[in-house]
Amino acid sequence: MSDTAAIELLKRAVQLDGEQKYPDALTCYSEGIRMLLNVVKDIPSTEERKRTAYREKITECIDRAEKLKDLIDQQKGIVTITFILRIKYNVSFCSSVL
Repeated sequence: MSDTAAIELLKRAVQLDGEQKYPDALTCYSEGIRMLLNVVKDIPSTEERKRTAYREKITECIDRAEKLKDLIDQQKGIVTITFILRIKYNVSFCSSVL
């Protein structure tokens, strides 16, 4: 498997992340990580520097994906709480507060 597709997908993840399109970015990170792991498996053991570089990049991407997942979960919680308050207490919120 070529690393080109995985790299392009991870570049797209970074772009979406920068645009704050977190769910889409998380999807791209996840798929790009999966693809890059397959690439690493095919790198010969004689190319340890290359394997190490890819592993470091994979670790960075996993860390960011985990942070995005937490951020997405947090945003879902805020939306849920807001929705419950609006229904239960007929409360209106200024969107800039949330």
